[in-house]
Amino acid sequence: MSQSEFTQLNIITYFLYEMLSCCFVDGFICCETAGGI
Repeated sequence: MSQSEFTQLNIITYFLYEMLSCCFVDGFICCETAGGI
C-alpha cells in the first residue's frame, strides 16, 4: 500500500468515525446532516 492510499484510508476512516460519534451523541438528525455534506 502506498503512502497516498494509506492517507486516503485514514481520511475516510476519520470521517466515518466522526459521523458515527455524531449519530450516537445527537441522534439521526445529525446523522443525516453529516451524511449530506
